[in-house]
Amino acid sequence: MSSQTGITPSEGLKDVFSNAEPDTRAIRVVIRDEQMIPEGSIPASGTWEEDYQIGQWLNPASPCYILYRLDSKTAETFDWIIISYVPDDSKVREKMLYAASRATLTKVLGDNKFVDSLYGSITDELTLDSVKNHKKVMTLPLTLREKEMKELNRSESENDISITTRYTVAPSVAFPFSEETQEAFQKFKNNELTYIQLNVNESVELTESNNEFTKIEQIRSRLPAESPCFIFLKFPHDYKGVQVTSQIFIYSCPDKSKVKEKMTYSSARNTVVNYVESDYSIKLDKRIEISHESDLDEQSVIDDLHASESRKASPAQSPIRPAPPGRRRVRK
Repeated sequence: MSSQTGITPSEGLKDVFSNAEPDTRAIRVVIRDEQMIPEGSIPASGTWEEDYQIGQWLNPASPCYILYRLDSKTAETFDWIIISYVPDDSKVREKMLYAASRATLTKVLGDNKFVDSLYGSITDELTLDSVKNHKKVMTLPLTLREKEMKELNRSESENDISITTRYTVAPSVAFPFSEETQEAFQKFKNNELTYIQLNVNESVELTESNNEFTKIEQIRSRLPAESPCFIFLKFPHDYKGVQVTSQIFIYSCPDKSKVKEKMTYSSARNTVVNYVESDYSIKLDKRIEISHESDLDEQSVIDDLHASESRKASPAQSPIRPAPPGRRRVRK
């Protein structure tokens, strides 16, 4: 499976994960040489709480994922959580890379195995008490809408339909586009708009749009600090002396977003993207996922857009690590 960043789990990681139950409690995963690879594990010796000793892996200079196995089971297999640890001092490029590759990691290993995800930039955010408190929130009774979102998420992961056919009717059933949203995308297609921001609840609503924003820096201040949003941007830039305009999708999901919002936007993301690409014939050159406005760096986005061209132009050099779009992201 490919990802928006080109970063995928190595065969070694897939093998380690597939053989992890029931003797392995946790696996540390890092991105190196354009692959996600295993770098250490913790054996299971007690309950998941007793085995929670991940502090040794939380280096303030080294981002990582931690795949952690719980004691509960779903459909005869153990439940796992994925912990994304990206220190504040990490380079912007690393933040974007780890954010953009997380979805690919869980997708390849099996979305249905992961019951939750946590994010942290400091060790205090990933203590045992923090995880327990998070689990308490996750075990509260779901509303009807949350149950629908959970079921939609599970069906997406279990039915791996191709990206071009998965959501033929979904937009009109689960996430209908408002009239304003539809008009905005028609204008975006006709180059009458360069920027669209959307919010999702029961439907996909237009938050704002204009024909002025064309730079990454311009949209940073427009990102909500405590709630998700979707952004579509026409991004003109210079590449090797040639003016190029790329069309970019940005999924911003701040860590402070409510659990319900995270579920809703996670479920709606592919629906919205696929609908826009198929029904409006808008080709997206890059998909970026971020959790904070600082994750957006214009030069990194440009590098990532043209990473494959750079590699082809320099076959004798060491592989260039693609610029990770967004925390998350993107970048698919």
